[in-house]
Amino acid sequence: MDWVTFGVIIKKVTPQSSSNGKTFSIWCLNDLHDLSRCVSLFLFGEVHKDYWKTDQGMVIGLLNANPMKSKEGSSEVCVSVNHPQKILLLGEAMDLGTCKARKKNGEPCTQIVNLNSCEYCQYHVQSQYRRLCSKRADLQSTFSITRAPKRNAKKALGLKERLCQDGFYYGGVSSAAYAASVAAAAAPKKKIQTTLSNLIVKGVDRILKETKQKLGNSLTIVILKHLCS
Repeated sequence: MDWVTFGVIIKKVTPQSSSNGKTFSIWCLNDLHDLSRCVSLFLFGEVHKDYWKTDQGMVIGLLNANPMKSKEGSSEVCVSVNHPQKILLLGEAMDLGTCKARKKNGEPCTQIVNLNSCEYCQYHVQSQYRRLCSKRADLQSTFSITRAPKRNAKKALGLKERLCQDGFYYGGVSSAAYAASVAAAAAPKKKIQTTLSNLIVKGVDRILKETKQKLGNSLTIVILKHLCS
């Protein structure tokens, strides 16, 4: 059964010489999803001679790649092919690019990125995130330190009064309505002095008035009867 492995050349190691004097090349392949991990492709013999000048950023296919034993203590995945025809050059990866940020010394960042996902590498994204979080913390601390000036109150106000003065609703009552009710309750009421003599005088005047009305009606009836007789 045949299988094909596809990847993008994200890094090329300078050709090296083995212990037997033969030159070989190493390519780092990646799928542009997890740039922190890659597969190392070793090119030996004729494969090295035919493809060592291949540019970085090319998409390639490997037919029946042979797994290689990795170094002791290393989790790196290594493969190789034993014939030049088992490598297929498909074209240039359009989404492969370098980070748009700059280093602290002002030089451009050289980290590989997937332009389709983000134009900045993971390091600069995390650095910018930490910087924004620190500014947000400083802003929150500034607001927490700044407090509203204290009001000069003649007496200590309760929770309800303080909330209403600050423009809140408490128990369905707005601050304006509650303030008006408090002012009305606090206003001095006009005292009405009622004495026994006032009550007696008013009572006598009312009785005299009613009596005059009754006597007037009676006198009119008597006069009419006398004239008729």
